[in-house]
Amino acid sequence: MGDEIELIELSFQKDNIYDFQLCDGFVLTGGIDVVPELYGGVQDYPHKPDVFLPERDQFELQIYTYSQDHKVPVLGICRGMQYVNILEGAKYLKTMASR
Repeated sequence: MGDEIELIELSFQKDNIYDFQLCDGFVLTGGIDVVPELYGGVQDYPHKPDVFLPERDQFELQIYTYSQDHKVPVLGICRGMQYVNILEGAKYLKTMASR
């Protein structure tokens, strides 16, 4: 990737919120579905995961809030894009519940 790019893994497991200030951009990746209560989704749906990661949802909320407050770009991939949509006010995402 070149010497001028440094990747920093941000994670709710590391709780490394202080590394946000080192970032010029954020990538919210795919993974386990967002907790349905956050967007008014149905509680039971096909292919629903056995467990959710509300800690991840909360950590990524902090990333998104930081990005908006400090004008830092965010790229959402799959789940990440859906979560940004939720954070911007979406209530029910048929694509998440109908997979």
